[in-house]
Amino acid sequence: MKNISREGVAKPSNTDLIRILCVEHNPNFLKTLRMGLEQRGFTVVTASQGLEAVTIFEARSGKFGAVVVGHDTPQIRGLEFVHLIRQKGFKRPIFLTAKNLSADDSEAYYRLGLSAMFQKPIEINTFAALIELSLLVSLVPHRD
Repeated sequence: MKNISREGVAKPSNTDLIRILCVEHNPNFLKTLRMGLEQRGFTVVTASQGLEAVTIFEARSGKFGAVVVGHDTPQIRGLEFVHLIRQKGFKRPIFLTAKNLSADDSEAYYRLGLSAMFQKPIEINTFAALIELSLLVSLVPHRD
């Protein structure tokens, strides 16, 4: 049975909200992300390349609470991936991790509705707490 809001829009399930897609080419950083998020109770699905991330995203019909993407992900770069999932209707929070980012790239990400940008290295506990808070805030109904 689907969760339906008063507005008649399908609400994400609790399982969807705690599932995070992490797309990162650095295996050590990806492992750190996974461990830090899992310690806070999230289910983490990982991809090390952009095309792999697209396949995973589509296979799960975009049912993720949030996405964490690295800017320098191979095959499909972070900006292209964010653009693609926004085009597919993904409205949940998206977080970017990057070492170096130009002002133009930064602006392009925010135009696509990026939730937050983090410069590597990150402190994983703070990062995970911000993702958790962002998901809670995203559940608050907004009036247009």
